[in-house]
Parts: sequence; structure tokens; C-alpha cells
Amino acid sequence: MTSPTISPAPSLLRRLGPLLLVAAVAFGVFANSLQNEFIYDDWVSIVQNTTIRSWSNMWELVNPTSTYNRTFHIFSYRPLENLSWLLAYTLFGLNAPGHHLYNIFLHALNAMLVLVVLRQLTSDEVVALVGALAFAVHPIHIELVQVSAMQVDLLATPFFIAALLCHLRLRDRPNNWPLVWAGLAAVSYFLSCTGKEMGATVPLVAFFLDVRKDRPKALLNRRGVLPYIGYTIAAAFYSWLRFGLFTNVHQGDTYLGGSPLAALLTTGRIFISYLGHLLLPFNIRPDYVITPSTGLDAASIVSWSLLAALAALAWFARRRHPTLTLGLAWLGLTLIPVTNLVPIRTPMADRFLYLPSVGFCAIVGWCVVEGGRAAKERWGVPGGRAVATLGTSVLVAWASITLTQNTMWRDDITLWSETARLEPDSHKAHLNLGVALGQKGRYVEAEEQLKATIRRWPVEGKAYFALGKIYVDQEKDEQAVEFLRRALPNLRPHWSAWAHFNLGLLYQRQNLREQAKAAYREAIRFRPNFPLALNNLGLLWDSEGNYTDAGNAFHQAIASDPTYASPHYNLGLLYQRQNLREQAKAAYREAIRLEPNSPMALNNLGLLWVSEGNYARAEGAFRRAIAADPSYARAHFNLGQTYERQGLKEQAKAAYREAIRLEQTYTKALNNLGILLESEGNYAKAEDAFRRAIAADARHARAHYNLAQLYLKHLGAPKKALHHLEEVIRLEPNHPRIEQIRALAHQLRQGG
Repeated sequence: MTSPTISPAPSLLRRLGPLLLVAAVAFGVFANSLQNEFIYDDWVSIVQNTTIRSWSNMWELVNPTSTYNRTFHIFSYRPLENLSWLLAYTLFGLNAPGHHLYNIFLHALNAMLVLVVLRQLTSDEVVALVGALAFAVHPIHIELVQVSAMQVDLLATPFFIAALLCHLRLRDRPNNWPLVWAGLAAVSYFLSCTGKEMGATVPLVAFFLDVRKDRPKALLNRRGVLPYIGYTIAAAFYSWLRFGLFTNVHQGDTYLGGSPLAALLTTGRIFISYLGHLLLPFNIRPDYVITPSTGLDAASIVSWSLLAALAALAWFARRRHPTLTLGLAWLGLTLIPVTNLVPIRTPMADRFLYLPSVGFCAIVGWCVVEGGRAAKERWGVPGGRAVATLGTSVLVAWASITLTQNTMWRDDITLWSETARLEPDSHKAHLNLGVALGQKGRYVEAEEQLKATIRRWPVEGKAYFALGKIYVDQEKDEQAVEFLRRALPNLRPHWSAWAHFNLGLLYQRQNLREQAKAAYREAIRFRPNFPLALNNLGLLWDSEGNYTDAGNAFHQAIASDPTYASPHYNLGLLYQRQNLREQAKAAYREAIRLEPNSPMALNNLGLLWVSEGNYARAEGAFRRAIAADPSYARAHFNLGQTYERQGLKEQAKAAYREAIRLEQTYTKALNNLGILLESEGNYAKAEDAFRRAIAADARHARAHYNLAQLYLKHLGAPKKALHHLEEVIRLEPNHPRIEQIRALAHQLRQGG
């Protein structure tokens, strides 16, 4: 008799069910952000970042000495974020909902890992589940999930948790593959640091977990010290990359308040604000105005007193309430990199709380469970029901706030208008609102915001640049040049490149070629792989007949951004002018592959097919060009010529008429239509077509010649014919039949 087998399904469901629940809740509370646009830093880091558009640039993205990292990421070395942008672009291109989905996925993954690590650390399934759900829905995470470019914390956190899980595995089973687990912990630690510098606190949290187990002596033996050797090696390697190879002369952060003491005093206030935001997460916004403490004021004393009280609470609760101690320690240790004791550019931001909030959420889970137990003891409420009610109330409240505040981040105008309302003294809010209004063509409002920014913060170079860009778009060239030049002394390299590029556009528009070339070269100096500047510089060389330099510039633009269609098209024109047909066709095909609805590339490819007598392919190219842009008269004209060469006169006339309808002064189309009408004996309409061609362009010698022939052969008007022949002689002395025309004109003068 065989014994019955026990199905592992219930056990598997108990383990996986909570993970799936946490992921589903994380997706659910942020699902309404999928309709949001690119916002904030997305425009620079994703939309305008051409380096992330090809996997061939992978080394450029991770190499700490690369031009990209030294000019784009000038304040930090974060290769993991670069690679994540590359992957997101590969998956979604410039589709904003796709990028938002990608960030939500990362957040859901982190929420599941929070559940796993809290299970390990608390040994309480309910505390872990409530804590993970709190992490999934907490409004403090809105900024990181909403801004597609801000992935550093989303990327550092999974490797941070992975390092701790490997560390715990090694600690609890020291005889089971110790080198492997120590190595995995060290690698995860290194990767967390390459995501964001807050990953550097892994050894601190690991050390706390070891001491918390009352095993300080165990740390001194070989197995206990093994993971810390790995952390030391990983930290040394990362430090060599970050501070040895990745050096940048543009870093000039100063202490908040001008001194370490002022920074320390102010940090106490900031940390208390963080606790307030975690408890009551209302009005989450991307910028906070911090007034530094100048001395030992009341706010600083109270703040540090509260922090000291929390530290004491953590110490005295370590035995009776270890989860409370765990949460407070995690929160405090992971906040060390943003204490402002080492100067940082942004003194306070809610996104800094992503990793530290794991500790806070652990405390939330513990409070809910303890609250349930207290309710059972005092009022006889069943413990499970009390925990469920209390936990659900907290989670629903936070989820509601998150769902509501997600809409504030739907576009830049909404985001920065609300931020400016909440923080009237935020120069970042007014600056970015002005930029956003300018992008939408609301120039008057944008100008007001940017001028107000300049009045209050006169050294904000980006405000001058943004105002100059608005004047460029409005073709107010004099004001544009003034503000772009005033912006240059206070801009980072990335923005300096854009300022010089816009100056180049202005000079090119004014036909000041040398100044335009100089401006584009400056843009390329600040940003060596700047495809727009390289492409425009190529156009200037091309217009001067310098095909070699033009070709080099187009090739460099393509190498900088293989997805940029314009240099492929311009390279096709260059080859076509040099009669390099195959190269021209290849360039046009690539431009069309990148922009399938590019009417000019399709039209020019069609012309190449016509020149080779391949009328079927030519017709297909012209039809695609017309489908892409039905108002593109040139494609209709070229389609008409293709039909005419095949003897399809009716189709040719229809194409010419459509070209003329779209562009009434289209001389070539009028002339060709006149020839077809004459060949059919429709002389009156042919005369009208030729006359309209001449009225549109009195210097069109062919129309004069064709009209003269019509008068002589069919309309019996020799005097009129003579007038038009004399025009041909005057306009085109090198006409291939010039001798015959002169002889005929002489004969007509003689009355013959």
C-alpha cells in the first residue's frame, strides 16, 4: 500500500501569494500614472540623451573616464542607471507610458524584496506583509516612480537587499558555501553602490544585524569577518572608479549654511521633516526650500533632541521590541549619505527616503501587529480582525493619497505650478514652470516666470538659457543672442552645449555662416557626441561644397545617435550630388527605416529609381511619400513625371494637376501639363498652362520656348512666338538649341 503524497501547492501558495499580492498592490496604486507625460529630468536624461539609444555605446555608459560620464553625469558615477536607461529605451523607445511602466515594475520588484528581507529579519509573516504593503503604497515614493529618469534608488535597493540576504545566509549557515555567499554579498554591495551612493551603507546595516544577534565575538572569527573582507574589497574598487578614475573639475558643492556646524544643525531639522513626511505624506513635491541654521536656534535644539530620544528608544527597545530597534536603525544608518555632512547639491528630497523607508515600513508593520494584540487584550477584539482593520485603514489612507497625488505629476506645467504654489520661494519651480510653458508655446507666461526667476536668482544660468530659447522660437534674434550669451558663464557643460547650439541656429538663420560654424564647434566641444550640432555643421559644409567635411560631420552625427534620421537623409543628398547612387540609396533607406513617414527621403529615393529606369519602384516610393504627406507637391510632380515616362498620360495629368492645386505657382508642373495638353490637341488649355508657368516665374526659359512653339505650330501667332523666343535667348544663352532658336527668331523678324 503506497503512502499518500502531500501536495506542496498550499505551502508554495503561502510563500508566493503574499509576494504576488504586494506586487499587484504596487502596480495598482501607480497604474494611473501610465497616462502621464515625460516630466522633470526625463527630457534631458531620456528624451534628449542620444547615448542611450544604441547598445554599441555600452562602454561609453559604464566607463568612468568616458566623455559621456564626465559631461553628462558630472556629479556622480552611476553606470547602473545608464544601463537601465539603455534597456528602457530599447524596450519602449520614447513612449512615456512604457517608461512609467518600467519604473512601476522596478518599484513592485523592490516591494517584493522588502517582504522577503522583512520575513528574514522579523520572523513574523504579518509584520513583513504589512511592512511590504506599506512600502508598496507609500506616497513618499511618488517622485521616484513618476520620474522615469530617477531610477538610482529603484536600482540600488534590490542589490542592497540582495547583499543583506546573502550576508544573512552566510551568517546563519556559516559552513554552507561561505566563499560563494560572501562573494555574492560583495558583488551585490558593489552593484548597489553603482546604482546610488546610499548603497555604501550595506556594511553598516550588516554590522548592526550581526551585533543585534548578540554575536560580537563571532565577528572576530574567520567566518564572521569573511563578508566584511568582501565589502572592503568592493568598496576599494568602487572608490577607485568613483574618486580615482571618475574625476570632475565641475564639482563645487559647499556645506549647507557655509560650514560643517551649520550643515549639522540644519540636518537635524531636515531629518525631523523626513519623519513628518513619512507619517503624514501630504503635498509630496520635487523641491523644498531649506533655510540653513546659522546658530544653535530653538528648531535645531528641538530637532536634535527628538533624534536623540529616538536613538535612546532604539537602544532601550532592542530586547523587548527588536523590530522597533531594527526599523529605527535601518532608517538612521541608510540616511547617513544624505546628512549634508559631506556636501551634496540637494539638501532635502523625498526620493532620498526610498531605501530608508524600508525601516519605517517595518515599524509600521510592527505597530499594526502590536496594536492588534493590544486591542485583543483590552477590548477582547479578535487579534486577527484588529490587525486586519488597523492595517487596512493605514494602507488605504496612504494608497488614496498616492492615487490622488499621482495626477499632480501628469505633466510639467501641472507639477511645477503646484510646486510653485506650495513653495513660492523655489527657484527650481519657477524656472521649470517657465521652461514647460515655453515648450507648449505659451511664451508670454513663460517669459514672466523666467524673468521673475532671474530677478530673484540672477546667477541661475538655466533661466537665461530658457529665456533665450524662447526668443529663438519666436525669431526674436537680438534678445535671443543676448540671453544665451548671458547664460554661458553659469551653465554646466550639457547646458552650455545647448546654448551654443541655439546660437548656431540663430547665426545660421541670419546666414552668418562662420559665426554659426564657430557656435556649433563650441557646442561639440562641450558635448563631443552632439548629433544635432554635428548634423547642422555638416549642412553648412555641404552648402559650401565642402563634401569631405560635410560627410565626416554627418557620419559623426550618425555614430553619436544611430536613430537620428536627419544625418542619414543629408548624407543621401550628399551622395546623390556626387552621383554615388548606391550609397545615396542606402542612406535614404536607413533614413526611411528610422522615419518610415519621411516624405523627402521617400521622394529622393524615388528620383534615384527613376534615373535608373525602375519606374515601378519609383512609383511606389512617390506614393509612400504622398501617403506620408498628401500636401507634398513635389512628390505629386515626380509621380506625374514617372507616369509620363511610361506613356500614362491621364495619370500624369492628374498628378500634375494635384501638384498645381497644392502649389499654384509650381512652374515645372504647369509646364509639363502644358506639354501633355498640347500633345492631345488641347491648345487653349496648353496656352493657359504655359502662361501660368511664366506668370509664376518669368525666367522659366522652357515655358517661354514651349509657348513659342505652340504659337508657331498651332495657334498662328508669329509675333507672340517671336517675343517668347527672344526671352529664351535672353534667359538661356546656352540653350542646347540656341542656334536654331536664333535663326528662327531672325526669320520671324524678317517676316518669314
